[in-house]
Amino acid sequence: MLLEKESGPGRFNTVTIVRWSSPGDLPAARAAVAEAHRAAGFDPTEFFERVGIVADLANYVEAAARNVMEP
Repeated sequence: MLLEKESGPGRFNTVTIVRWSSPGDLPAARAAVAEAHRAAGFDPTEFFERVGIVADLANYVEAAARNVMEP
């Protein structure tokens, strides 16, 4: 999912969200993307620096999945 900021003072203008079917899917997805980048000769770090992209990368879980909302 790709989200763009509509209004407000938030720091970031674009947010991407990927929802995995299971936590075990992430390593294979990372490997596949790294291989696609390598095959295309694409260096994401260099690209981000060149065009001024500031990334805030993290993994999240649904709050309910951790019982955060329970009293």
